[in-house]
Amino acid sequence: MESFRAKIDQGKPFFDKINKNGPYNLRKSVSYSRIWVSLISEFNCTFIYGSAFSVGVFLLSYPFALVLTDWRDLHLAVGVSYLPVAVLLFIFMDESWKWCMDVGRVDQAKQIANKIYNKQSPRDIDRAENEENLDLISKNIDELVRLAENFQNNDKNKDDDDAQNIQNFIQRYKKLFRYKKVNYATLILFSMHTTVNTVYWGINLNAGNLPGSDLFNQAMNGIIEFPGLIAMMYLSELPKIGRRKFNFGALWLTGIFYLASEIVQTKITTNTCDDSSKNLYEILTQILAYLGKMCVAGAMMSVNQYTSEFYSTDVRADAYGLTIFLGKIGSLAAPYIIGVAADFLPMLPGIIFMILCGVSGTLCWWLPETLGRPMVLKIHELNDSI
Repeated sequence: MESFRAKIDQGKPFFDKINKNGPYNLRKSVSYSRIWVSLISEFNCTFIYGSAFSVGVFLLSYPFALVLTDWRDLHLAVGVSYLPVAVLLFIFMDESWKWCMDVGRVDQAKQIANKIYNKQSPRDIDRAENEENLDLISKNIDELVRLAENFQNNDKNKDDDDAQNIQNFIQRYKKLFRYKKVNYATLILFSMHTTVNTVYWGINLNAGNLPGSDLFNQAMNGIIEFPGLIAMMYLSELPKIGRRKFNFGALWLTGIFYLASEIVQTKITTNTCDDSSKNLYEILTQILAYLGKMCVAGAMMSVNQYTSEFYSTDVRADAYGLTIFLGKIGSLAAPYIIGVAADFLPMLPGIIFMILCGVSGTLCWWLPETLGRPMVLKIHELNDSI
């Protein structure tokens, strides 16, 4: 395991970059410095986020939609339910130490950063080493504050500053698309994000078309995500599977399960099954659709996690935001696939989802494995490592 001081040394190039490129990179450096004091597994954070979303989907059906049949009452109840959470956050949640530093509350920033470190540092750490690490945190916060003050003192012309910010914005994305291998990987990740968004929201919207109760199907779509998230959390950490193989398998299984569900449901809608077996076909349709939702939930969280691990530190924020943004094209397409494509052919949504999952799952096989790979600082290093 890298020592704390080694992580600090890794961050030094960012201070050099601040001096050259201005305030934007100061903010990136502050974001990067969080790595020095946070040892929580990103996978655990991904699991918590996905689990909370799943619980919300379940609660939206039971009890909210079950009790409140009018959509106005439902929207009002969901809105009011945020209030207790907001109060709890206000009472118990600390301020962002980065924000405190930006507004000049440096002592408070140090206290919060030290508090985070004390909560997450190993319990068996030597006391002298612990004090040294806390001192390093304070010194680096002081350094960031000093650099920010220098930039403010040198800012004499706002128009020039705005022009420089626009130029920095353009240069950042030019840098992201400078290397051919990274571009190919970005295109693959774009296809994966588009696929998981299309299929995830498509299966959600299709809950009303499944046999049985709409509320039950929607609730099950939320609960069934837990096995997918647990599988993602543990299988992706196994050296023999890793991130890439998990994404490959999860995407292919998603397409297979959902297409099978559409095929079985077609037998019901076209009356090609007898009455004695109709109930069995309805249950099978639901189970296969739920399994597809389970797999795509795990794939969605895994693709997000892989994207955050793949890119180098100097472009990670821009690349992650861009792929997530472009992936939302799939969210926009999902209603049309479920609502319009099915009018031409009942099985067409399942066929489209199968093709998307198969193509994206196959393409991800050419991406490098990120499990256990050291963090890459520069994009040219990332390009050389692919």
